[in-house]
Amino acid sequence: MAVVDRDISDGGDLDELRSLHERFENEHQEWRDRIEVLYVSRDVLGTFAGAPTGTVARISPGELMHLRELEGNIGWLLDWYGVVSAGEMLFGPPPRELGPEVSADMFRAAVVRQLRDLRDDVRDRTVAYVPAYQGYIVATVCRGFYSLATGEQISKEGAIAWYAERHPDEADFVWSAYEAYRADVHGPRQRLIGFVDAAVGAAVGSPLDRSDSVRSGGEGSP
Repeated sequence: MAVVDRDISDGGDLDELRSLHERFENEHQEWRDRIEVLYVSRDVLGTFAGAPTGTVARISPGELMHLRELEGNIGWLLDWYGVVSAGEMLFGPPPRELGPEVSADMFRAAVVRQLRDLRDDVRDRTVAYVPAYQGYIVATVCRGFYSLATGEQISKEGAIAWYAERHPDEADFVWSAYEAYRADVHGPRQRLIGFVDAAVGAAVGSPLDRSDSVRSGGEGSP
């Protein structure tokens, strides 16, 4: 989490953050699609004392830098709670000098809200086609159970192990779901790109660029 002086705006601010992350990933390929950062202004962070509201910028694995509206969802308190309770300060003043405390009751309420939201998320039809997202949901549910039982946070892997030990009949399921969540996506993606490039090149005689595909479709083509 990065606390900034002013609200992130579409255009200049967002473009600069996007450029910063692109440069970093280009210089450190091993970190591509491994970065998750929430950029929040001090004013927006101040609303975390109740119902978080305002606009933040966020980047995470599989998700480009974009703006998000917090919309009063107290689930965002979980990120801040992790910073305040167990985070490591990399630069600047201590977290408690920048934002509000998160009480045990607020933390529990945020966990419950997140679990309730997941009941809706898991019913989205697209979830059936994305094993990695299924694994994320399973790990998040296990973390929620752990937090409600202990009042603390834990890593996804630690939560899976904790839950599997207490529910041996579901151990195989939660571990296999977690393996799908942690599976390498870069190797298969590069193989897919190579396959499509080679197949299309063989089919049409030379690689298609975007302008070729638009022209070949004729007027009115998508």
